Amino acid sequence: MRTFKKILFKKALIIFIILIAIKANAQQDVDKVAVNGHNGIYIYNIFTPASAAHPDGEVVGFRLDRKERKEANWQTIQQFSTPATYEELNNNFELAKSKVFDYRPATAYTIAQVWPIFKKTFNYDSIGAYIAQQAMATAFNIILVDTTAKRDLTYQYKLVQVKRDGTEALSYISDPVSTKDAVVANKPKKFSRSADANVVKMEWRSKITGKLPEGLVVHRSDGLNMPFYRYTISYDVEHRGDTLIYRVEDQQIKKEQLYQYTITPVNVFGGGGVNVSDTIAAAVIDEFLLTPKVFNIKSDSLKNNITLNWSFERPDFISAVSIYRSTDYENGYERISAASGYNYVDNTVVAGQKYYYYLIVTDMMGKTSQRGVRAYGLVFREKKSGVATNVRVSAKNNQNVISWTDLNNDSRGYYVYR
Repeated sequence: MRTFKKILFKKALIIFIILIAIKANAQQDVDKVAVNGHNGIYIYNIFTPASAAHPDGEVVGFRLDRKERKEANWQTIQQFSTPATYEELNNNFELAKSKVFDYRPATAYTIAQVWPIFKKTFNYDSIGAYIAQQAMATAFNIILVDTTAKRDLTYQYKLVQVKRDGTEALSYISDPVSTKDAVVANKPKKFSRSADANVVKMEWRSKITGKLPEGLVVHRSDGLNMPFYRYTISYDVEHRGDTLIYRVEDQQIKKEQLYQYTITPVNVFGGGGVNVSDTIAAAVIDEFLLTPKVFNIKSDSLKNNITLNWSFERPDFISAVSIYRSTDYENGYERISAASGYNYVDNTVVAGQKYYYYLIVTDMMGKTSQRGVRAYGLVFREKKSGVATNVRVSAKNNQNVISWTDLNNDSRGYYVYR
């Protein structure tokens, strides 16, 4: 199993190892040091720290140039140096929090932790673990984010060492990069979900295609008809055979609140996401919400059927209702049907036989309720009554007395109209 933090840390170390060699090579070496990502294009600065206060030999700063692929001339978009004071580093860090793809306050290192170590030597050897986090690397100007890149254009970037006299030292140029560059990954299909106490756990799976994704963008919606928003949350990506398994666990939920989730495979900086997953709806549902607030039965002897009606406090949490029936109150119940609506008509009854029913409810998470209350229905052997004969009206004691002859032995009554 590989977590995002592990992927990011490994990616950072690999990039720095590879790019150390670039620094030692000729001035125009090209490498994939620019990657499209969240909020723009991310460019690696692989040079040794340098500032006016703490120069790297004659180098006191850096310059980031950019050109559109079809252009011949470079344009400078940023001039900077390695932070030389706590205040400078802290200001950079505050800006980086909202700029980078992955910033998690609960696990993020602070400037108060990092600065005392860095200021002893003003190099990166002792803070490798800290600068594996994107916000911290951006604060040190190890990662640069071009937020002005236009979506329809392809760019190249050149990072230049600037000497104290203003002349250039080493430089390197990135491969062409666009904000439209996509991560090649199959659409994650929903596989499972579960809810326990205040935790929702979900899993998607897909077959591997090309390069493995390095991260996920998770979106959440707080209801069936509510908009989705990016949701920063822990997740795991496991590579098993030819399958990728994505797991998301959400502990920031409320009971009886319906949530929806999607995931999108992306690169380490949150870019390239094009294949949005299936949507998974989930909720932590109390047992009492699976108990019908209304459950009644109506028998119709003319139609020879029994209709069951029910309703719930939160019908949006209900996935299916299973109907069980028996001719004995205590035993012998069998499942006769399942319904997703609010009623069921039993057309298989035999007149004169009493039937007992109860419901078992399945919520949207797949959890089933206990057996519900039992109710019964009975239809009579019914046929259209014959016409009453010998109908007579006689006056008696200032009243009209109506009488007739009933030729139907099973009549239950008559309506009299005037």
